[in-house]
Amino acid sequence: MKYIEVREAFFKILKDIFIGAKIEGDSGYVNLMKIKSKYYQHFNKQLLQDMEVCFKKIDANTEAKVYVLEHLYTFFNKYFSDNGSIFFAYTQLKDKVTEKVYQQDKDVSLFWKTHMLYYIKTDKLYKDFLIQDTQNPIIEYFFSVQNLPLKQNNERKDIVFELNNIEYIEEQTDEAIKTITKINFDVKYAENGSKTKTEEILKKITKEDKKFKFMTEKELEFYFNTFKKQTEVDFFINKNAKKFLQEQLNFYIQNYLLSDDTLFQQEKLNHIKTIKIIGDKIIQIVSQFEDELVKIWNKPKFVHSSNYVITIDKITNQDVLKKIYTHKNLHKQIDEWIKLGFFESISLEEITTQKYKFLPIDTKYFKDIELDIVALFDNLDQQLDGWLIHSENYQALNTLQHKFKEKIQTIYIDPPYNTNASEILYVNGYKESSWLSLMENRLTLSKYFMDEEAVLVLAIDDTQLPKVSILLTEIYNDYDINTVVINHHPAGAGLEKSNISTTHEYAIFITPKGKKKLYGELKENTIDDKIGFIRTGTADSNLRVGRPNSFYAVLVDTDKNIVVGVEPPPKDDKYPIINTECGYKRIYPVSSNGVERVWRRSYNSCIKEIEKGNIISSKNHSIYLKTYSLDSHKPIFSNWLDKKYNAGVYGTNILKDIIGDSLFSYPKSLYTVCDCISLNNKYDKDSIILDYFAGSGTTAHAVIELNKKDEGERKYILVEMGKHFDNVIIPRLKKVCFSDKWKDGKAQESGEGVSQFFKYFSLEQYEEVLKKSVYEDKSPMTMDIYEQYLFMKDLKLSSVVSEIDDAAERVRIDITKLHSKIDIAETLSHLRGKFIKQITAEKVVFADGEELVFEELSHKDIKALVWW
Repeated sequence: MKYIEVREAFFKILKDIFIGAKIEGDSGYVNLMKIKSKYYQHFNKQLLQDMEVCFKKIDANTEAKVYVLEHLYTFFNKYFSDNGSIFFAYTQLKDKVTEKVYQQDKDVSLFWKTHMLYYIKTDKLYKDFLIQDTQNPIIEYFFSVQNLPLKQNNERKDIVFELNNIEYIEEQTDEAIKTITKINFDVKYAENGSKTKTEEILKKITKEDKKFKFMTEKELEFYFNTFKKQTEVDFFINKNAKKFLQEQLNFYIQNYLLSDDTLFQQEKLNHIKTIKIIGDKIIQIVSQFEDELVKIWNKPKFVHSSNYVITIDKITNQDVLKKIYTHKNLHKQIDEWIKLGFFESISLEEITTQKYKFLPIDTKYFKDIELDIVALFDNLDQQLDGWLIHSENYQALNTLQHKFKEKIQTIYIDPPYNTNASEILYVNGYKESSWLSLMENRLTLSKYFMDEEAVLVLAIDDTQLPKVSILLTEIYNDYDINTVVINHHPAGAGLEKSNISTTHEYAIFITPKGKKKLYGELKENTIDDKIGFIRTGTADSNLRVGRPNSFYAVLVDTDKNIVVGVEPPPKDDKYPIINTECGYKRIYPVSSNGVERVWRRSYNSCIKEIEKGNIISSKNHSIYLKTYSLDSHKPIFSNWLDKKYNAGVYGTNILKDIIGDSLFSYPKSLYTVCDCISLNNKYDKDSIILDYFAGSGTTAHAVIELNKKDEGERKYILVEMGKHFDNVIIPRLKKVCFSDKWKDGKAQESGEGVSQFFKYFSLEQYEEVLKKSVYEDKSPMTMDIYEQYLFMKDLKLSSVVSEIDDAAERVRIDITKLHSKIDIAETLSHLRGKFIKQITAEKVVFADGEELVFEELSHKDIKALVWW
């Protein structure tokens, strides 16, 4: 009898992983659990048969079977967390594993329990949930979440269940009328440490309906836990579950089962071999589901809900302006301006005056003429000042990496510090591990964006400084690391929990090893110097393909040996190389071996530099940019004490004046971010700055301020997933466009605006893919369910394909089946890693001249998006 009990306990673990109860609902999690339940039926049946075959081969008696299953139970129970994540959940082999991690070739190594996982950061809510009784299909358990307020990001609040009522619903079937017993529960957040009163609920249920008299508290808790798993299951995904579990199974066998005196007994070795065989079969099937989640997690994502914000001064075409001023939705745009505090009212005549040339037009109100507006720009992406992306940041980085590979000069991030104010929580309490996994996943991806000269700046506090320093040392081992102390809170904080009141935080600067990249302010007595105006290096940011707007002809008067002007960037591959009609020599940034590189300034910036006399020609007509010697700069000290770094005065108060309310806590001082960025961008004024923990949008605001100060053309990319993307970041930037003076959310008369053109959009998320993926209810393709890839022939998101022409290798797609507002041009831009030159209703043209017609896409163009 013991063998049966052990076998049932063992298979319960597997069933819990795949979920045994039938569930209904509208979420990615429910869809995933349904998929797993389908395949579990095939897996369960086959595994039972294969286990008996293994036992028969070794002529196992009951005691031997129990031995094998107990150890399989022990192993798998320790590597699956309560929510199904595969990692060091309860393993007794931590010391052995740690020894393996601390290899001798690493002088310092940081070990944490979840280091092999992707940390998934979502802002999904609990949803209404219907679960069918595991034994009786006419009994259902319904959980209502009507009484749950909005759940913030990873905020973990305990929930409690209360019995609402029991319904009896009659349903007509082909054979007869059946009665469904539906037990309804209300789900609420716990208050003052309240708990679910399971015993009391069970008494009420059994009192009302006698057929539940044999129900136990344990059974009821099973349904409660099934409901809870819908948000707990996707905190973590193992990067390589098969490798991890097989490695750990080998550890278990070698360090535990082979460590006693029975090592050389053939019977014992047979038992261990059986454990290995059965364990490998289970690992093979379990890891396939985890691998599928990894593929979904890392799949490039669709872009949707995109719009442009453009100040009126940039719309120079009178016909387009007329379409805007006579548009049926103009009143909605005016209402937004009034709501944002630009003014109390405005007439159409006033809008057209110079006073209001920096009014920001949002194309969400003018979608039918949006293409007319963007058609005004020959190199669309090059003309944008920035991109705002509403997304979980790993999903964004993974999607953006092809388009912006090696094109970023500065990354500035201010991640959550994992303190009480910005705590990362995980259901099993691995707070520190969760934070380290979150950072490792994203910092590793960051390297793909950085060109050879790039600098990464990370804001952090005392709590995480030691750990993140080791983490950075491992990831950026070929960089120099310097730390600055910033006096950001002079009044002090935290004295109620500490003996010392904290006034500081840190900025860690990651710079190319051995290179001078950070420059302080200029001294009064400066020493002139010069650098070659042509960019060097192998990254795309140094080549025409990466920065087409920085490839143009510099015109030199060879008689006087002076730079007299520039010509606009050529639109085609062919361009004039002979002298101009006036006899000026055309000089392009083409290397001696014919590689088309770029100048250190964009076309517009170069014009300004020439006016200042900063672009010069040598005797042999090499082009240089005037600059200053290293000795001309003041040193950068490691302690920043200036009052402008006060986050309260120049962070919170500035934001409150702009927004008019405290909608975001703990914003950085605007000038802290300005200085962190400018140290690396003093002489690289057309660089791109990336911030994937955007918060309130201070980084974009800082970039705009720096450009105003030195007439630069820096661009920004901001990624944020919270609701403040819509109610803080976008409003903040629109307001900054209109005026630089605000009080209580109202623009001040003395304020000055700034010209801007940015795009904002959302990305498809992990949860969306889970929800919309289609997996067939089918048997495995072959008899060997362990070695095949179970999901190979499933539909995934291929429902978007409406017609396939095999002969022409063409597909017709209807993207609206996935989302009604897909931006296919931006999606393809990220997928192919190319900047957009032009967009029309029919096609997208990339900076390198390639054109993709939307109705003639090859199946290769979208495969990675819909079938992975």
